[in-house]
Amino acid sequence: MDVIAITGGIGSGKSVVSAILRAMGYYVYDSDKEAKRIMHTNASVRALIKTEFGEESYCGESLNRPYLAGIVFGNDAARMKLNSIVHPEVIADFRRRCAEKAEETVFLETAILTESGMDKYVTDVWMVDAPEELRIRRVTKRDGVNEHAVLQRINAQKTSIPNSRIIVNDDVIPILPQLIKLLKEIRKE
Repeated sequence: MDVIAITGGIGSGKSVVSAILRAMGYYVYDSDKEAKRIMHTNASVRALIKTEFGEESYCGESLNRPYLAGIVFGNDAARMKLNSIVHPEVIADFRRRCAEKAEETVFLETAILTESGMDKYVTDVWMVDAPEELRIRRVTKRDGVNEHAVLQRINAQKTSIPNSRIIVNDDVIPILPQLIKLLKEIRKE
């Protein structure tokens, strides 16, 4: 099974690329969405987060995302600690789901491929790229946060991965022809 990572910084358009691939019939594992699910539903992860970051990390049964984001974005040690709690569970979940699939190719959407350790499980990397000012506009509109908060998130994510194939998502160059070309390339290899 080939596992292709769809990666890129916040606001680059990974989710758009993933949605197109899903519409084409491919399985795409959304590591961010699954990490959020795991932080809500996995009792041991919840307990470790509360121990490390305080009871305020949860409001009742719900993850207090603004509180946690305020701690981890801009604080490398805190972000690495949170990742060390959540990412092993995400990796285990991803591997379990891949084992259930009969597909020849699956996709993994992730903003932090190497930081999470998921790079060990991929055969190819497709990097979604967009100009920074466009990424900032997208995220401020989508998340209702200010430019400073978006820049903190951008700076917290390593987005340069050697030997990755680039998908340009600048609202000018169409994405679908780029994906079709990449899919043809991987079938030839």
